[in-house]
Amino acid sequence: MSRIVRALGMIAVVSLLAACQSMPTQGYNKSASNIHSVGIAPLGIPAQPVVQILAPVGANFGLIGGLIEAGRAADASKELQDIFGKTGYDYRKDVADSLSMSLAAASLPVSSIAGDRPAKEQFKFLGTCPSAPGADACLDVFVTFFGYMAAGATTDYVPTVKLTARMVRNSDSKLLFQDQVEYNSLAGSKAIVVQPSDKYRFKDRDAMKADPQRVTAGMQEAVRAAMDELAKQFM
Repeated sequence: MSRIVRALGMIAVVSLLAACQSMPTQGYNKSASNIHSVGIAPLGIPAQPVVQILAPVGANFGLIGGLIEAGRAADASKELQDIFGKTGYDYRKDVADSLSMSLAAASLPVSSIAGDRPAKEQFKFLGTCPSAPGADACLDVFVTFFGYMAAGATTDYVPTVKLTARMVRNSDSKLLFQDQVEYNSLAGSKAIVVQPSDKYRFKDRDAMKADPQRVTAGMQEAVRAAMDELAKQFM
């Protein structure tokens, strides 16, 4: 039962975050910002990956259907965790490393700020963005979805990464950038969208379990593409 309760909570968080598309955005002005180095605040990364069907059949059958879907989601998430375990994929490390590498490739020197992100701010901006020694700005990033998503019960599962980011200048706390990046986005999303590759599509969970290396490769590509797109915003 606790597994289902956790899954219901996970679905609720994902649904809430998916609905938050009206966040005010701020484009980065490189010449006016005068930023030469950036400290990356402790990242907000989900404690476990998610495998979600956006329009599950169970959604049409009230509370009972919701409980059935929560059980399915919990099982699917556990399967994805098992796949990552088999391939040795540390997705949290991959997210952090990919962000640093993408920013460095965009000629923006970065340093990671030590410490843990407060639990209550895992899925929202930090109340105070910490500053790193010698850094001109703080970059605050949290991942709102990490895993595989299918539009419906009969559509393919596709690797999906969604993140929200903002940059604040250390000297005066001025907001320099704020936006969302989504790899495999919903139609009509106002985020910066990265189209997913067709190389990593799976017709069902059995197909995913049968090919753990390709499932992992799909997530690695999604992470790198999302981080590269975020880094482009500062070029």
